[in-house]
Amino acid sequence: MHCALLSLAALVVGVAAHGARKPAPFPPAASYDCTLTTTAKSKLCAECAFAGRHYYNSDRKKEYGSVSWVYGEANATEKTNFMDVFHGAAKKMFLVQDGPDGLARCTAVDFPAPVFNRSWAAGAVYIGTAFFHGRLAHRFDGVFPYFVQGEVESGAYFEDVFTSLPLGFNNSLAELRYGENFSPATPPDAMFTAIDQVACAPPPPPRGAAAAT
Repeated sequence: MHCALLSLAALVVGVAAHGARKPAPFPPAASYDCTLTTTAKSKLCAECAFAGRHYYNSDRKKEYGSVSWVYGEANATEKTNFMDVFHGAAKKMFLVQDGPDGLARCTAVDFPAPVFNRSWAAGAVYIGTAFFHGRLAHRFDGVFPYFVQGEVESGAYFEDVFTSLPLGFNNSLAELRYGENFSPATPPDAMFTAIDQVACAPPPPPRGAAAAT
């Protein structure tokens, strides 16, 4: 009986510890290579493959983000380039895309939406340890991306057991995989502010606006 009680107590403690673990704070700034693979459920680009390099600095006085992707359908040879640069504190976003003449086109738009989800892990539930593309990770469900982009849905978040750095995130829409070069060092401001050197046009007026004035 004594052994049975000890075993039961150990089980209770183990379950409590299992559920109590929470993700480490997401790095407030970082730079990294990453890939994104979407599923057939994605409404932005179904079954597409993205590869690129990202930078961000979530300092509330700046809220900078820079997302660069080369993407296309998963098995396609033709790829498209685009970049989004966020000046969250100024509520601005700059969209840079391939143009038909081979030159990049930049559009500056108002962007009042949050760039960072500071309650990203408020509903996190610890599931246990699992391998994520060959790297041992703590898995948490019910987590949202910290750096907000594209389609947003809660899903599974994977945190490196040994470094506590992010490894990846997946849900029914996509899987985001951070590169092994993920660095939590703060990127220089120029990685975000140098977009001012690009001739970024305002968005075209809505259809019918010119006729109505």
